[in-house]
Amino acid sequence: MPTVNKINVTKTKRIGIVGCGYVSAFYMATASKHPELDFVAAYDIDSQRLRRFSEHYGIAQAGSLDELVDSCELVVNLTTPESHFDVSKRCLDKKTSVYSEKPITLKNEQTETLIKLAQENNVNIFGAPCVHLSSMAETVLHHLKNDLIGDIYAVYAEMDNDLVHLKQHEKWANDFGIHWPAKNEFESGATLEHAAYTLCLLQKWFGPASMKAVHNTITIPNKIIPLHRKTADVSFALIEYPDNIVARLTCSIVAPRNHEIKIYGEKGVLTIEDIWFFDSPLYWQKYITPRTKPRLSPIKQKLKIKNDGFPLGENKDGSARMDFLRGVYDLSQQTDSNMETMRSMAEINKIVLAMNGPSESLTQRPWIVVGTGHMAERMCRSLKRNGYRLDGVYSSKPGRAHEFSRKFDILDCYTTLPDIPEAQGNKAAYVASLNSQHYEQVKALLEKGYHVLCEKPLTLDPKATATLFDLASSRNLILQENLWSLFVPAASTIKKASTNAKSAELNFCSIIPYEDGKRQWNPSEGGCIYDLAIYPIAWSIYLFGDIVKVNLSDAIIEHGVVSELTVITEHQIGTKCTIKAGFHSNEHDIKVDNEYFFPIYAPEYRTTFKSPFFRKVKKKLRPPDFRAVDPYAHIVDSLNGEATPIDCAYPSSASKQISNLLFELTEQSRRFINKA
Repeated sequence: MPTVNKINVTKTKRIGIVGCGYVSAFYMATASKHPELDFVAAYDIDSQRLRRFSEHYGIAQAGSLDELVDSCELVVNLTTPESHFDVSKRCLDKKTSVYSEKPITLKNEQTETLIKLAQENNVNIFGAPCVHLSSMAETVLHHLKNDLIGDIYAVYAEMDNDLVHLKQHEKWANDFGIHWPAKNEFESGATLEHAAYTLCLLQKWFGPASMKAVHNTITIPNKIIPLHRKTADVSFALIEYPDNIVARLTCSIVAPRNHEIKIYGEKGVLTIEDIWFFDSPLYWQKYITPRTKPRLSPIKQKLKIKNDGFPLGENKDGSARMDFLRGVYDLSQQTDSNMETMRSMAEINKIVLAMNGPSESLTQRPWIVVGTGHMAERMCRSLKRNGYRLDGVYSSKPGRAHEFSRKFDILDCYTTLPDIPEAQGNKAAYVASLNSQHYEQVKALLEKGYHVLCEKPLTLDPKATATLFDLASSRNLILQENLWSLFVPAASTIKKASTNAKSAELNFCSIIPYEDGKRQWNPSEGGCIYDLAIYPIAWSIYLFGDIVKVNLSDAIIEHGVVSELTVITEHQIGTKCTIKAGFHSNEHDIKVDNEYFFPIYAPEYRTTFKSPFFRKVKKKLRPPDFRAVDPYAHIVDSLNGEATPIDCAYPSSASKQISNLLFELTEQSRRFINKA
C-alpha cells in the first residue's frame, strides 16, 4: 500500500463529513494538527446530532447530502455499515472521492461497483483503517526488509477486546455527548469492526493474502441489549501470504483485550505489542543455542520508532493512540485514480466479510397492546425503544384508547374485541388488562392469529390455562406468560449456582397501600397469591424443577383476599423451599443454602455469600446497564424468532403447573382466618 510523506506534500483539500455519530469525534481529535484538511461542512440525517457536532467543532451544517458533496472535494463517510454503499455511490457519482469507515461495503459486488465507478470518474474510494500508514508499520517493514528475523515462518495475530457486552458501555460517550452505538456495533459484529486493523498491516508487510480456512461462531447470543441481527463474536482465520508465510488471526469479544502480533522467523521473533497504538512498542528476541538447543533469548530488545511528523490521537480512556485522519490525508494527496490502493483495500474487505460469516436476522414483529394501564405504558416504551412497531391499542373505554394512541403514536384504536383485525403476517399482542379479563381476551387474540404475551397470571383457573395453551399449539402460535425476570441474563447464572441446593428461601413482598391497590385488593383478581406469590413459585420451578408437594403453612386474609402467605414446597430433585409473599413489606431475594441473590426481579443481580475471611461478601453477577429501566426487553426479544412455539425459561408446562399450584393455594387459604 503506497504512503505519502507529509513533509514533502501539502495539497489542501475541502473535506465534508457525512455521519456525526460516536466515531466522528475520533476523526476530529487530530483535525487541528492537519491544516491541509479544510473541513467545510457536515451532514447527518439526525438533525440534533448534526447540530451538536457542528457547534462543538465549528463546522457548517449542510442541508442535504447533495449540498455537502457539492461544497467539497473529498467526503469522509462515517455512516453505519449498511449505509456505506448508498452514501459512497452518491458521492462518486458526483466525481467526489470518498474515505469510508470500515467496512467499505457489506457485499463484495457493491465494493466492485464503487471501485469501477471511481475509476471511470478518475476519483478514489479508500477505506479505514489507516494503521498501515503509521510509523510503527513503516518501522516493522524496514526491519523485515533488512532481514532482522531472517526467513519468516508464521504470524500469530490477535484482535480481542474483552467481554464488551458486560462493560458499562451505556456510559460511553464522545466529546460532544453522542453515545456508543451498542446495538449497531453488536449487530455488525466484532470481526467486521476490527479484523481489518490486522489484515491491512499483514498485507503491507507480506503482500497479497489467500484465505485458506475460516471458522466463526456466535458464542454469546444474548448481549444484554435486544438485537435484530446476530453476528459472529469469535472468528478464526488461516491466511497464506507469498513465500509460504502463514498467518493465524483471531478476532473476538470474548477473550481479554489483546492486539498483539508476533512474527516468527528463522533468527527470532518480532512482537508488536498493540497495533491500536501508532507508536506501539516493538520488541525482538533472537534465538540462542545453549547446549545445542535453540530457544528464545530471555532478553527483549526494544526497537526505536522514528517520528514521521504526523500527530497522535489519544482516546480519553487510553484504549488507543492513532491518527484517524492519516488515511484521509493520504487520500487528499492523490491526484488520479489509484487502482493499486483501491484493489488492496477491496481484498481486505473481502477477507473481512468471509471471516464475519452470515448473520442471523430476526424478524421485528409488529405489536398491538391490550390495556392502557401503567404496565401497558412500560411495555410500549420498551417496544418503541427497541425498534418494534406498534399497530394498535385496545381498551373498552374509547377515551382511554385514543389518549394512549396519541401518547405512543399508535395508528389504530379498538374498543371491542371484534374490532381487532385478523393478524396479517407475524404479529404479536401484549395483554395487560385485569386478571379476570385475560382468558376472554387471549382466546380472542389467538383465534385471530396473534402470538400473545400475557401479563401474569395467564388465567385464574387451571382448566382455562390449559385450554389457551392447547389453542395456541393447535394454531402453531406462541403463548407466553410475562414472568420476564426469568429471561434476563443473570437468571441462568443463578440457576447454575443453585444446581445442588438442599434448601432455599424465596421472598417477594411489596408494600401496597389499600387505597392504591385497586387490583391487588380486589377478591376477583386473586390477591397476593396471583399478584406476588407467582414470582417466587415460578423461580423455584425454574431453579429446582417440578414441585411435587406444596403446603400453605401460614396466611393472612384482609378485605376478602390473602394479603400475606408462607408456602413450603418440595421439588423433584429433593430441594425444599420456603416461599413468602405479601403486601406489607419490601423483600425480593433468594437464599440458596448460604448464598443470597437479590433482588430477584431486576436485570442486575447481586449476590451475598459467607466467606471464611469475611462475614459477608458481595459481588455483582451483571454490571449496571440501561436494561435496568427496560425490564421487558429480554422476554420481548425471545418472542422475536420464527412463528413457532418456543421452549424457553418458562415453558407452557411450567405455566400449567403454576396455575394448578396457585389454584390449590387459593383453596388452602380458605382454612385460615384473618390474623390482622
